[in-house]
Amino acid sequence: MRQLGRVVVVAGLAACGSFERQHFASLPAAGVTAMFGDVERGAVGYVGAPDAEAFELGVREWTRAGGENGADRKLGRSEWGVEIRGELLDLWGRSPERSAGVDFALYGPDAMDVELVALEGRAEVHEIRGDALVTARSVLARATRGSLDLAATEGDLEVLAYPRPEAELKLRATDGDVTVLLPYGTPISLTVDADPRFEVVVGDLGFSDLDAGPDRVVGTVGAGTVDVSVVVVGGAFRLAVAPEPDPDVP
Repeated sequence: MRQLGRVVVVAGLAACGSFERQHFASLPAAGVTAMFGDVERGAVGYVGAPDAEAFELGVREWTRAGGENGADRKLGRSEWGVEIRGELLDLWGRSPERSAGVDFALYGPDAMDVELVALEGRAEVHEIRGDALVTARSVLARATRGSLDLAATEGDLEVLAYPRPEAELKLRATDGDVTVLLPYGTPISLTVDADPRFEVVVGDLGFSDLDAGPDRVVGTVGAGTVDVSVVVVGGAFRLAVAPEPDPDVP
């Protein structure tokens, strides 16, 4: 699916301006339990809501060019699509121009497994009860409940999680910081391979045992049923207590 939109001048300089096209669509969510997003150049995000009965999709094609003619040419070379195949929602974006890309924002049910790839952009996952597998330049996961497998290839990785028992959190970052917020008392089994050139901060989550050094952290809270493994290269590691979750969210 693709809809044409008008070119909008967002910001301009003397010799170059920013241009974009915006698109919006609504898709049925009944029977869909997973989504996959693959964006060559741009950002992608998924936000879950417990009462969502449809997917609401926002798409922004963007570029930088010297004028509207050049912007039309560059935007015309970007391609994107979204379709539902059985239980899977699949979206993708391709941008052969280095100064152009496609951003996606998708809102839908929170009971979803989410897989995102954005090797030249940012990926975000918010408020889902399913599992998430994400690889992007930088990654943000907030108010998630399921297992996480997240990799930031060239930037920061930030996680605020309320993991269910037996969940796994696998976090990796290169040339960026890793920040993890978990509720106090979360029964984690923590292993961190840290970069000794950078700061390591471990907050008090109620550890029954903790061995924290400049390049490795190992610790356990309670029964240790939630496995948390972290690898950081070229950045700091910080673990802190998360705010209390919304009591109205299951």
